[in-house]
Amino acid sequence: MESATSLLLSIITILLAVMGISLNAFIVSFSFESLKIRLAYNSTSVVYFTMGLVNIFMQLILSTASLILAFWPTLYNVRAILLTMIELSMTAMYSSFWLTGWLCACYCVTISNFSHRFIVGLKQFLSSFLPHVLFLSVMGSFVMSILLFWMADMEFPTQFPTNNTSEFFLSPTVLLSPVYRVMVNLLGCGLPFILALGFTGVTVVSLITHMIRMKNNISGYRGPNLHAHISATRTMVLFFTFSIIFYTIESLFLAYVKGMASDLLITISFFVIMAFPTAEAIIIIQAIPKLRKIILGRFCPVNDISNGITDDT
Repeated sequence: MESATSLLLSIITILLAVMGISLNAFIVSFSFESLKIRLAYNSTSVVYFTMGLVNIFMQLILSTASLILAFWPTLYNVRAILLTMIELSMTAMYSSFWLTGWLCACYCVTISNFSHRFIVGLKQFLSSFLPHVLFLSVMGSFVMSILLFWMADMEFPTQFPTNNTSEFFLSPTVLLSPVYRVMVNLLGCGLPFILALGFTGVTVVSLITHMIRMKNNISGYRGPNLHAHISATRTMVLFFTFSIIFYTIESLFLAYVKGMASDLLITISFFVIMAFPTAEAIIIIQAIPKLRKIILGRFCPVNDISNGITDDT
């Protein structure tokens, strides 16, 4: 790879890393402080805290992988190095998908106005065992990803093209066992997507029901705050949509290996993946008015900004 291309890639990688790590560090710090000072247990703060840590880890892995590709691409000819980077990336990615699903579940049981026994039971379960569920989700993603070392083979290209852009993306092809491919797609992506979609749908229905009851002025109806309901629904939809986009873009790298995607498309996809932890941090920050005002007050100070920090998360 030309030195100018490597330099440009490294600059973009460092900028995205600084943004992603900084924003997610704000989320981790804010969520931790929120959990310390609140008298009542807050499930969403627990999920935000875990998501921030996972996103910082993901940003470090993606940035390291990018810098290796820019300056030491031959390291990926070593099976242990290539599979380790893939395994760590898979762990972060699948953990993120599961955390998105559990965040949608927490929003649903907290905001929705349904009194179905399943919703009530899930709320009690999450209030008691959410940290354990999140820990098992992350550890399950790690165990599932580490099986890659026994379920994958490497195939080296017989010819390397002279085009620098193509050379950047051509590395040894990782051949996955069909059984393992089905397993990781089902357990790492399919189930958390179904979880997120289901609870997002329930929350949307709850929002519509809430608005209809307010419009009809039903006597004695006391539902959740409409603004909080809309904010939670918007956040769930954003998380679910971006997770789908991220998974689709990840799949483009496999398409590139098979000659089904252009160099430009794969380059754009690479930078979208690099920006994933930053994008998730922005979605979380827009969902927490108090944190958003703190960050804006730190980077864009205005007079008496502290007087406006009265919103709750």
